[in-house]
Amino acid sequence: MVEFYEDLFTKSGAESSGDEIMEHRFPILTPEQIKVLDKPFEAREVWCALKGMNPYKASGPDGFQAAFFQRY
Repeated sequence: MVEFYEDLFTKSGAESSGDEIMEHRFPILTPEQIKVLDKPFEAREVWCALKGMNPYKASGPDGFQAAFFQRY
């Protein structure tokens, strides 16, 4: 891992095409996977995810903990 980042931030690493970097960032999705991820959310799915959260873990970006959303 150290060698990867050393090479990335050296002159020779900066001159690379970027393909080596991109192949480590995101997997390539198949059309079937994209179709599944592109489906609209179902109310039951959201409800189950919300109820499965620990109510007093770290708050979200709005400052509310899951307990607020679970109750209201």
